[in-house]
Amino acid sequence: MRGKKKILAIFSFFLVGVICIIPLFFLKRIPERKAQDRLVLKILLNGSESIESLWKGGDIDGLWKKGKMTCREELGANSNVNESFLKCNPNFLQCYFDYSEKSKNSPLRIKMENGDEYHIRAVRSYSPIKRYGPQKRFYRIITRSEEGHNIPGYAVEVELEIEEIPGKSLKILLEDSCHDVYLPERYYSMGPMPEEVSLDWRWDNFDRAIYVDRYQVTNRDVAEWMDFTSPSNRPDIKIPQDKNLWSRPATNLTSEQMEKFCMFKSKELLEAHVFDAATFKPGDYSNVRPLVNLRGPWPWTTKRKDSFIHEKRENPDFNITPAMCMKAYVGECPELLNWEAYNSWTPSWTGIFNVLGGYMEHFKNRVNHKKNLKASSFYFKSISSVHALGKRYFWDGKGFGKGNFDLGKEYREILVVPEELEVAFRCMKVVRHVSKKVD
Repeated sequence: MRGKKKILAIFSFFLVGVICIIPLFFLKRIPERKAQDRLVLKILLNGSESIESLWKGGDIDGLWKKGKMTCREELGANSNVNESFLKCNPNFLQCYFDYSEKSKNSPLRIKMENGDEYHIRAVRSYSPIKRYGPQKRFYRIITRSEEGHNIPGYAVEVELEIEEIPGKSLKILLEDSCHDVYLPERYYSMGPMPEEVSLDWRWDNFDRAIYVDRYQVTNRDVAEWMDFTSPSNRPDIKIPQDKNLWSRPATNLTSEQMEKFCMFKSKELLEAHVFDAATFKPGDYSNVRPLVNLRGPWPWTTKRKDSFIHEKRENPDFNITPAMCMKAYVGECPELLNWEAYNSWTPSWTGIFNVLGGYMEHFKNRVNHKKNLKASSFYFKSISSVHALGKRYFWDGKGFGKGNFDLGKEYREILVVPEELEVAFRCMKVVRHVSKKVD
């Protein structure tokens, strides 16, 4: 999968007219028509590559960041959100094509070898979505779970046409290559480092390709699920009306709804041991079969004392800074640093974000279903023992009140107990078995 192509093409050339008896003068023009079809195909394929670059790159022209292109109806304001949110985001494509249509400026210019220039534009080919208004859309979502096995697990379909050669178009499928990371094949352990090494719970993913979501699932993602899933599968979930919140993690789904969302994306709910594998920094990257998995409680180091959290626990007068909050967004941080959605402050060793502090997070735990929650979050000050990788608690997955959680004695450490606690989640996928052997 690491080298797989992320764009698929569906050719849909349309000839206008009724075919009956083909006269001789038409037969003489067949070579000319074939040459034109080859030219059209070449232009549109070049255009599809440019769309793919826009899809993966997001705001590559800086239009959104500079405020020249407003996307409030699709994405909310551009404050307190990282530009990574726009990558592989169909709402950004919609906004971009809307902007190009209104400004009468074709977003893609294709220059051929002979110097001829053509202009590619997206077509409003798809049904309106109620929450965005009555206009037709520039894209639709297709998923294997909704439409069958002979398509990608999740893809965005867009139709392109050439301004100078009307009547012919090309449909492309864009796969999401932005939002998950590959888990390297090696030996891993689950949970904190035990005092008895022989008791360590170890596993490996040799001959399995596992991918983990970089970011927690957002409100935008859940809205999309509700818009494109079949009515029989559509959940009853309250989506924030304020689109400024759409880049934030979705925190009001039950455990069952989380699993169904991941199935919609042809994935599954992230498992606790896989999260540990993606976040505990290995002691030796080069040795994929270590005899012991040495690890510390922090995602940025293997050393137990190399952390501002440890410093604060040892010295109550120690001052936490905004830079420290970028490592773990703990209870002191909301007064020091505004939370940035889709932030890339401190990635784990595999490249996933917001693994300590921030929002509480739910996992599937096959080993111990009573340990399915990362409680480390902005609810707890830095001195709380909840802030450590592998430290887990229980959520019943059904509600968000006090009675739905078992946080042990740490519940008393919550700074301000809200009426409902927020619980985020992310997905994973096991794509294929691989035959390559790892030495």
